[in-house]
Amino acid sequence: MIKSFLSIALILVTSVFVSAQDFSFTCSEPTLSGAVNLVTSFHADIDNNSASQIIFTCDFDTAGYPPTWFFSWCVGLNCLPPWIFQTPDTIAAGAYDTVTVYLTPTDTVTDSASVTMRVYPEGNPGAAQSITFTVQLETSIENIPGQTPLTFDLSPAYPNPFNPVVQLEYTIGRSGWVEAAVFNILGREAAVLFQGQQTAGNYHLQWDGCDINGLQLPSGVYYLQVDFAGQVKTAKVVKLK
Repeated sequence: MIKSFLSIALILVTSVFVSAQDFSFTCSEPTLSGAVNLVTSFHADIDNNSASQIIFTCDFDTAGYPPTWFFSWCVGLNCLPPWIFQTPDTIAAGAYDTVTVYLTPTDTVTDSASVTMRVYPEGNPGAAQSITFTVQLETSIENIPGQTPLTFDLSPAYPNPFNPVVQLEYTIGRSGWVEAAVFNILGREAAVLFQGQQTAGNYHLQWDGCDINGLQLPSGVYYLQVDFAGQVKTAKVVKLK
């Protein structure tokens, strides 16, 4: 009986000390431009700043998000289908997990839409931290004074379907940071094609169907995604056996 009482007391004390100061939930770019039928991805980090393991609750509020638009999300390596709105996430002391949110406009019923994600220590929703991820449909990007327009064009991947190699070409109108990666149908990053600063010009990439370890991935649908200065464009490809 005494042992049970001590165990309950320990749980209560632990919950008291797991507060908003023990973790952070941050995203450098919670608002990005998008286009119809193209996947826009957001990345945020949950950092456990405490000296103890914490079980977090992660949940989504999709009120106001068009029901015809698609979304999915991953917490670490755990990717959730669009009908799951809450999941636990255990993070060790001093460690972190990356949250990835995918928003895909499928029509022009609105020119922007958002989903909000809350993260809080399990059993302590009062300590929740939230981020609202917003995708904006834009036909053009406003010019920045003193800079050339943010031109960004992505050509269709070819050949498509492909085996063994697919080609990807894109154009940027000024210097900026570029990231190109491959994602599987669950939204998990399968390969990195390029990361770095590039000057204005036309660029060519190719993917040989391998993952980040050089191993051949199975046949199926993949997404080749290029992120230029926060503007994301995606090409859907099919890998054949």
